[in-house]
Amino acid sequence: MPKKILIVDDHADLRKLIRLTLLGPDYQLQEVASGDEALTRTREWRPDLLIMDVMMPGSLNGFHTDSG
Repeated sequence: MPKKILIVDDHADLRKLIRLTLLGPDYQLQEVASGDEALTRTREWRPDLLIMDVMMPGSLNGFHTDSG
C-alpha cells in the first residue's frame, strides 16, 4: 500500500520539485500552500508523512501549525 505524503509549501515551484522527486508507485502525494490548508487536509486525508516549509508567511508556518 502506498504511503501518503502531504507537501506543504507556499512556493509552487518547491512543491513541484518535491512532488517530482517522490513521484512513483510507493507514494500518494498531495500538496497545499499554507498551514491552514495543511491542518484541514491532514484531518481529512490522514497522511503518513508531512513535508512542510517552516518559513511560510502567516500565523501558521511550519513551527506553529499543530493538528492538536
